[in-house]
Amino acid sequence: MKQHKKVFFESRNVRGFSLIELLITVAIIGIIAMIALPSYRSYMLESRRADARNALMQVQVKQEMYRGGHAAYASTVTDLSLSSTSESGYYTVSIGSADASGYTATAVPSGDQADDTECGTFAVTEDGKDTTGSYAGTGCW
Repeated sequence: MKQHKKVFFESRNVRGFSLIELLITVAIIGIIAMIALPSYRSYMLESRRADARNALMQVQVKQEMYRGGHAAYASTVTDLSLSSTSESGYYTVSIGSADASGYTATAVPSGDQADDTECGTFAVTEDGKDTTGSYAGTGCW
């Protein structure tokens, strides 16, 4: 009887990735990530600003309802039955000053949103949005 030897690799045509090809691929992915991640982060910060605007609109509506039954505007968000954090939790909402003639409510960025140096704190008064002082600029609203 003839014996057959087991040959695992008869030909050397088996081809994989070389180390150079792998390093080039990793470098390309790294370059793409360096370009894409800052843009993505900026987009996320900008899109979360809607959370502050929504929270302050709720304060405005609740303040007008509260003022209808009281002699002055509410001085805290708890008086309005609202939370001190925005719906998604990216802003801390408070009422800085309130009396019979007006109020100022602010939304201060917190958590990851605190890195938003372009717009920062949003504020509204009884007349509408407040873009004066250190509050968010007109491009942020």
